[in-house]
Amino acid sequence: MTAKKEYWQINTARIADEIQTVASGARTEEDLKMRVEPIPRKCEITVRGDMEL
Repeated sequence: MTAKKEYWQINTARIADEIQTVASGARTEEDLKMRVEPIPRKCEITVRGDMEL
């Protein structure tokens, strides 16, 4: 198990690229949500609040 990363250790450009890649293939709002939700979990960061699309 990996240790939780500090905010300065997270490559935000890579996260943004990954979100853009999966979002471009989404067909519905629900599909987008299902594809994007796991990305912050892989980085072991917490996103607070609801994602408004």
